Amino acid sequence: MFLCMEQEMHFLGLKMISSYFQECGWHTRFYGPNLPLEYALIAASNWKPQVIGISFSMVYALPALSAYIEAFEALPHRPVVLLGGRLASRYRLQPHGSPSTVILPEMEDVQDWMSSYARAGGLLRSEKGLG
Repeated sequence: MFLCMEQEMHFLGLKMISSYFQECGWHTRFYGPNLPLEYALIAASNWKPQVIGISFSMVYALPALSAYIEAFEALPHRPVVLLGGRLASRYRLQPHGSPSTVILPEMEDVQDWMSSYARAGGLLRSEKGLG
């Protein structure tokens, strides 16, 4: 599941990451820009994705970032929250997440994370048929 937070309109990089996951065999859903948290939570609760990717590229969205991460990581199915985007390499974002929030500033980081996730025994949704 890939999305941009409410008022976040920069989605091209996120779309590329979603497509990359799809090419690697994951079932993905791309929700695009400007998705309010309440609707994102409904979608995540219904679909139960293993991974939720959030794009962060505008400083004004920083106050909402913690709320999105906290809400997603509190879901009963415990998805991994990936955070990337234009500002992920420029700002120290870890304090806005939890120790389990994965910050991936560059495409190479996404590739490395995916490899290490598979090596660590993470089940790809495509293997379970769930997306």
